[in-house]
Amino acid sequence: MGAYDQAKRLSRYYHYLEEAKHHLSNQSVIKMKELGLKSLALSSLFKEKDWEGLTEILAILNENTKRDDIPLFIQALQEKRKRLSNVQDEVTRQTEVLDERLKELEKMEMETNELIKQIEQQNEFLKQYPRNVQEFLIKHLGYAKFILKLNLDSKTEYKLVLARRIDSAWQKNLKKKGIIQYDAFHYLWFILDLDRFVEEYEKRINRKNPLPTEWNYEKEKNRNSKYIIPENAEYRLPTGLSVDLLSNLTDIKQRKRLLEKEREEIQKKIKQLKKKSPQSFMEAVEVSNLLSTHEIKRHGELQDKALKWLYSKDYIVASEIILPNGKRADVIGYNQDGHIIIVEVKVSKSDYMRDEKWRTYLNYCDEFYFLLDFEDDKVIADFRNEGTGLLTEIKKTLAVTLPDIKIHRATERDTVIYSIGKFLSKKYVFGY
Repeated sequence: MGAYDQAKRLSRYYHYLEEAKHHLSNQSVIKMKELGLKSLALSSLFKEKDWEGLTEILAILNENTKRDDIPLFIQALQEKRKRLSNVQDEVTRQTEVLDERLKELEKMEMETNELIKQIEQQNEFLKQYPRNVQEFLIKHLGYAKFILKLNLDSKTEYKLVLARRIDSAWQKNLKKKGIIQYDAFHYLWFILDLDRFVEEYEKRINRKNPLPTEWNYEKEKNRNSKYIIPENAEYRLPTGLSVDLLSNLTDIKQRKRLLEKEREEIQKKIKQLKKKSPQSFMEAVEVSNLLSTHEIKRHGELQDKALKWLYSKDYIVASEIILPNGKRADVIGYNQDGHIIIVEVKVSKSDYMRDEKWRTYLNYCDEFYFLLDFEDDKVIADFRNEGTGLLTEIKKTLAVTLPDIKIHRATERDTVIYSIGKFLSKKYVFGY
């Protein structure tokens, strides 16, 4: 290296040192002095004025750190931040969903209270009857709404009707006594005399051996074997004509229960996401979720071998390519026929076990391989069952241990090939 280049490096180093004195702690400045010119490998962070990143990396470097290893620490920092961002995005999404559910619950709460109030207002007459009678009436009666035309005016009138079937023998008896009447035009059973209806109900239930009042499908089917008996006790009333005093309330309560259950599930998910971060949920991602510096170095070595292996097979190759689905492929290449291969590098079993995204790569390649830096019979058995390809390191090259026999193909071939070409062009033009 010439004296001029050395002078430029020294000038840049002292410039960074001055910046460090203004923005970093004394401990970080001391670390920079210990590293000397090796700290120039952190220039990308100085250019971006990433004082937080510099503080974090300088805290774990020492005078024995090799200059070539420093970029690995920067990569580890970027990985950590990316993972943290993914966790934060997922929690934000889950929280937004939870907020929406809470709003829906609050709205349902209001609807429920309003309906209860409405029932109470509309049914003041029920208070004259015992509690068990009230419950039966609320369950079985409804209102039919009629618009009466009076010359140029109109008047809304409500009439009590059966909203739910009752025991057919009792129903015939009530009809015979003139207590209820069937309207064939509106398909409704009108309550003509509510007090007598209640009297008949109390007579049946207060007997020594009570007589049935509720609709019982099995019993009705045996009783009227010649006819088709509806299973559902509720009448199919014309839309807008009748309001079942109970079913609306039951429906709201049921929907509310479902939403509360969904809210609990979302809260569980948020708790699980929070467990992924040890020190502070919003400040760091669990260390076990990150590759160690050694693993990152080994990961790079295996990526390099995979690139050379594909290149030797006449593939145009690149690494760290962003696929159309936003995921990043470790190594990818295509040949003259447009055949695309993706290689996913795994440096440890834990690295493999926590990867939940590899199946999403299958839509963007014609062959998919894992390249492992560990041996595990169960994992290899999984590959055999899945039909996924497996590469093994042999001295300075790679060999196919298991071929990829899983059925898949690149569905966005042109887009993937263009992405590889653009990435390689950028690297050639700008050097990165």
